[in-house]
Parts: sequence; C-alpha cells; structure tokens
Amino acid sequence: MEWYREEYRREPDYSDLLGTLAKSPEDRNAILRKYFEPTDEERTRGIKMPMPAHKAVAELVSAGYVRVIVTTNFDRLLEQALQERGVESTVISTADQAQGALPLVHTNCTLVKVNGDYHYTKIKNTAAELGSYDERINSLLDRVFDEYGLIVCGWSATWDIALCAALERCRSHRFTTFWCKCGNLEDVASRVANFRLAEPIEIKDADTFFQDLTAKVAAIEQFDKPHPLSPKLGSAMVKRYLVDERERIALHDFVAAETEKVCAQLTGEKFPAMTPPTNEEFVKRIHRYEGFTEILVAIITTGCFWGQNSQQLLWAKSLERVANAKDLWTGISLWVDLRLYPALLLLYAGGLGAVASGKYATLAALLVKPRYKGAEGESSLIHKLNWLSVIESNPNAPNLLLPNDGRKHHFPMNEYLHRCLRPTLREFVPSDSDYDEAFDRFEYMFAMVWVDEKPKTASAGWVPLGRFVRNYSVLSSVLHHGQPVGKIIDAEVEREGENWPPLRAGLFGGSMERFRTAKQHVDSFIGGRSQYLY
Repeated sequence: MEWYREEYRREPDYSDLLGTLAKSPEDRNAILRKYFEPTDEERTRGIKMPMPAHKAVAELVSAGYVRVIVTTNFDRLLEQALQERGVESTVISTADQAQGALPLVHTNCTLVKVNGDYHYTKIKNTAAELGSYDERINSLLDRVFDEYGLIVCGWSATWDIALCAALERCRSHRFTTFWCKCGNLEDVASRVANFRLAEPIEIKDADTFFQDLTAKVAAIEQFDKPHPLSPKLGSAMVKRYLVDERERIALHDFVAAETEKVCAQLTGEKFPAMTPPTNEEFVKRIHRYEGFTEILVAIITTGCFWGQNSQQLLWAKSLERVANAKDLWTGISLWVDLRLYPALLLLYAGGLGAVASGKYATLAALLVKPRYKGAEGESSLIHKLNWLSVIESNPNAPNLLLPNDGRKHHFPMNEYLHRCLRPTLREFVPSDSDYDEAFDRFEYMFAMVWVDEKPKTASAGWVPLGRFVRNYSVLSSVLHHGQPVGKIIDAEVEREGENWPPLRAGLFGGSMERFRTAKQHVDSFIGGRSQYLY
C-alpha cells in the first residue's frame, strides 16, 4: 500500500487497479475467478464457502420470511446456502433473465445479482460500469424497492451509483427499510438511508446480526400459537350453535372460517418440501402442525360428539378441505407425506368423538365421504390417511415421537395420536379405560372400512392396524387388561344382528355380508402378525 502511494501519489482504488490490470470484461473475469472458487483444501477449511450470514439468510428464506434478495456480489455463496436448505431460487444476473423472469410473487425466492455473476463475463466492476443498469434491471429494481420492505446490510453504497439511483427513484415508502451499520454511515449511504426513512440498526457484523435475527424469528414462531383458551372457546362456540337449529348457517360459516385459517398455514412456504431431512425438523413440523390445527381439532371433536346427522357433512367437508390444502406434490417424500398429518389429526379427533357418543352416521361420513385429489387423480381419502402413509419415510419416528418410553412400539404414530388427543377428548371421555376402548374401536372400524372401501379390482393385501392389536394374544390381553375389540364387536353383532348401530348408520353399505367380509380380512391379517407385535 505504501509503495503504491509513493509510486502513484494517490490512494489505491479497486476500480482503477482492476481497469489497469484487465482492460476487458473477459480479462477481469479470468482474474477474479480464482478469488471465488475454493480449492479442495480451502473447501475443507471452510474458506470461500457460505458464511453464517449466508446460512441464516437461507434459513429465513426457507421459513418464508424473505422472498427477494438483491446483492452486489458476484460469488455464488448465497446460491450454495439456499441449496443446502433445499430452496429452489430464481437467479437474475442479466437483463435478459430479468425480462423473462416469473413475477416475484410466483417464486419462493428471487436472487437479483445487480452486478452480474462471476461465471459470466458481463459483470460490473469498474466505476464506469457501476454507473448505470440496463432498463430491464432498473424496471425490476423499481418493483422490488416499491413493493417490499428492505433490510440493508454490508453495503457501503459508495461505488454502486446505479443502485443508489434505483433506491432514490422510489418515492413511496410503504414498507420499512432497516439499515444495518457498524458505527457511522458514509456520506452516500447516509444520504440514501435518510431518503428511504430507514431505521438504523447498530450491529457487530453481518454473521452475528443474521444469526440473532433468525434465532429470534424462530423463537417468535415457536410461541406464536393460538391462545391456550382458543380451543376451549372454539368448542364452546360449536356447542352454542348446535343447540339452536336457527344457528345452522352461523355454525357452517364458523367451521368454514376456522378450516380456511388452518389451510392458509399449510403452504409450501411454511412447510417447504425440499428442506434437508433432520430429526429436529421432523419433530418441529409435527408440533407446528398440531399448533395450527388445535382449534379446529377441538371444533371437530365437539361437533362429532354432540352434533346431529344433519351436520355430519360439515365435519366431513372440513376434513376433506384440510387434506387437499397442500399446494405442492413434489419434493422430499418425508415432507410431502407429512403434509397429511393435520388431516390425520382431524380424522382421529372426529372419529373418536363420534365413536365415544355412538354417532356412527357421523363416523361413516368421516370415513367414507371425503375424497382426496392427488397427482394421480381422485380417490377415497381414507386410503391416504393412515399412520404408514404419514410417517413411512421416517424410520426414526418411534424414537422421535415417543422418546425414553422404554417400550417397543410397532405403531408409533397410533400410540402418539392416542397420547396427543387425550387432553382434547378428556372432556367427553373422562375415564382412561373408556378412552382406550373408544380409541381401539375407532381404529378397528377404520381398518374394516378401509378394506370395504377398496376398489373391487384391488387385491386384499395390507391393512392399517393400530393399538388394538396389543390385545390379540393371550399374554398381551392379560398385560393390557383388555379384550380384543374384534371379539366385543362379534358379541354385539350376534346380539343385535341387522340392528347393529354401525350397519343401521350405513357403514358397509348397511350390508351384513360386506361387514363380515371386511372383518374376516382384518382378523386374518391380524392373526398372521399379532404374535410378533406385543
């Protein structure tokens, strides 16, 4: 540095130096490339790799809090960080890409590299090049700076004349600009910040700031659940509407509104399907789904327990709507499958409420009426909603859902649902033994209807079993103090015949023959496996 000052009698200037060493963009590209691409040794040491700030920004994008990134850097560190988080970003580094890009609202993340990408020769590096942008880039920046709030970090603004001009062209300040700084801003940055009416944030460095921001957002997200009284209030509202036939429209509107609130949370932005699978993320998503659905779970449980036949389709339609709320069909199978967990919660909650109150017409509506509209066409929802469909892609689920349990669970999701829904059902079924019986009966009825509703051309095959299997061996029935639910149902049918309530309610098409065929298949399937289970 001293040599340069003595030789040229001025301060070294990046733009001047680069312009002197490399006259053309191609030459400059060749010089700069080695500064961006790590060697194997550098990669091992984490040099020229995404820093904590890059990773934190990628996490904010993955969670849906950041949609657009504007950067003056040529490197691909942000792209790498986004890829590591499973985020597919739209990268715009040329005017042609800006012209042909999708509207910002239709992408998960748009990364605008205003000075270009080092892989291409047309990068802006000298003062002259940084003085202006193509009109197509300007048009894109005008939309970004007008339609989005900004977090400005790590930008001096001194050399990026065209970018400063774009910020100062925007006359509307509808959304807040936050400007991160270490000490006082330089003259140009201070001018632009004042023009944007920016809120200054004193930071230590970009890594610390974005890591802290991400941690605080995650903490708010964790506690940003409905008020703990909300499920009780939702249940109370349903009870009030149910006792007065004149409130049927209000009941419909109330359930529909709460259903749509849940569906609004089950998006690819909040639950991206390309996030790398981890045990922590799996458990986090399970609990987030439960938080988003807890009010509707209370509503459906109350409605199915106390409601009349005239309301049964209301609960079935709510279940169908939630099951079909997901907006993406592709991605990592673990996350795609888990998107049905909210619907599984609602089915179990409503089914348990219906069984506990003996409302088999409501149970029939829940199990038979809802349809699933998938990538392969429309089918009966019941064949998509079972524990295997939801967690088949995660062999670690038993340990994650039931940690330190000390028992081997062959049906961990069923056991977990049994525990998860107990607080909601306690109001309706105070006795734990009665709750166990209702749970076993629901899952057994579920299995029989699952068999009965299969297309006639399909092979008999697999059956979704549940906790009730624990009572199917002599030893297990003694240990669990329970009689197999299948035998209890046999006794009921023997006593009541065609008047057995589930048949009268329309399950199995009201056909004794269809019921016996389905039950025989379920019992046969259990018989070949129960000795290995408990």
